[in-house]
Amino acid sequence: MNKLHQATAAAVLGWIVLYVAVSVTAEKNADAFVPSLWIVPLLVAGIYCALSLPNVIAVVIGLAWIAWIIPGSMCSVASYMTYGHMYYQELQLATLVHLTFSLVFILGMRTSLGNAKASSTPVVSTNILPITNVGLLLFPVVYIYSMSLAVGGLPILSGKSFVEDIYNRNYGPLHGYGILLVFSALHHVKLLRGNPTGIQRTLLILNLLLCVLCTFADGRRYFLFIAAFSIVIDAICNDDHLLRVQGFFAKFKKLVIVVFVGFFAYYIIHQIRASGGNSEGPTFALAGIIGVEFRDGAYVINNIDKINLTGYSYFESLIGSLINEKVLLLFGQDKAALVSQGLPFVLQDFFHSRFGIRTGVIVELYVAYGFIGLVGMYIIGLLTGKLCSSLAVGANAAFNMAKVILVALLAFSLMGQSTAIFGLFPTIGYFLIADQIALRVFSRVQR
Repeated sequence: MNKLHQATAAAVLGWIVLYVAVSVTAEKNADAFVPSLWIVPLLVAGIYCALSLPNVIAVVIGLAWIAWIIPGSMCSVASYMTYGHMYYQELQLATLVHLTFSLVFILGMRTSLGNAKASSTPVVSTNILPITNVGLLLFPVVYIYSMSLAVGGLPILSGKSFVEDIYNRNYGPLHGYGILLVFSALHHVKLLRGNPTGIQRTLLILNLLLCVLCTFADGRRYFLFIAAFSIVIDAICNDDHLLRVQGFFAKFKKLVIVVFVGFFAYYIIHQIRASGGNSEGPTFALAGIIGVEFRDGAYVINNIDKINLTGYSYFESLIGSLINEKVLLLFGQDKAALVSQGLPFVLQDFFHSRFGIRTGVIVELYVAYGFIGLVGMYIIGLLTGKLCSSLAVGANAAFNMAKVILVALLAFSLMGQSTAIFGLFPTIGYFLIADQIALRVFSRVQR
């Protein structure tokens, strides 16, 4: 079966699954949520382009972006069944926007990748500096100690609902460097792959579990998923069999297991941080906690004429998130003011929420520029493809980890906010600069 036939079969099957799931869940009120047949050609195009990518990591990312309409649509249905008429909304335009932008994102990756595959001879970098090694091993311990001092314990283990205060607490001076937990988790996995001794393996596993706890200790699950996806990407890069698309899908069962374990972890953390404080019921618990960004994005797209978008500037908020606060001050710009021009903050009043409303980069670009935003989506695809093609290439361990994490971040822009995702880029840069400075100092000391 060639790729076009595979794409067509997958698209038709996906449409049937979505149609049946929505119809059964929404019962008599399914009309607004039932997908139209016209999305099938778009699904075919998107799946075909994703399957045609020469890099297996890019294939997985592309397929995930296309498939996002399924949990997103189910979340919309579950929200309607739970909260009522507010979420009784047409999903046709939102689906069109999502599939079109996802297709352009995939085409951007295709352009950047060319015919280059991920390295067929995986490189496991072991030349990490001793000081970087120690720093990444100790960071989870120092991080959790810092948070405990600032908060008086770990919020996720408090036994109380803290959703209302989740963004208003002072979590300590290291909280802003949370992305280093992802570096630490990835480093632990790399060390475990190197066949350590029994005691070393035990200590590494215990410290890795502590690192994982740190990624969601404040109740936010973002770093947990970035870490998990980064570890999956790194595993693919270090397995010659998985680097080939055929070899990857031969082990598809493992991917399915990972997805279900991830969903279960997401659900458990959702329940722990609410600590029984929600009464959303079983429908929302099963189908409503994944795809919230698509649901809210659809609501924004359907009501765009009713939203006061005064103060929204995707470009200025992006600049504010990417550039250091001190540098911006030199040009008379306030970083916090620029970042607050992002869509999540502008939508707070419309949703009557004290929290930012995440809709994903697709909706952010569409609301800012309409379909002209496809240019921005194409650029993000180019960057993602470029990084995918350079994974597992090079001998510097810190840079290799950074590339893996950047790919994970760009992939998660599907459901994250641009200011948060691109706002992590400077911290990654600081880490690499510090590593290079340490390398220069270490080299001179050895002479």
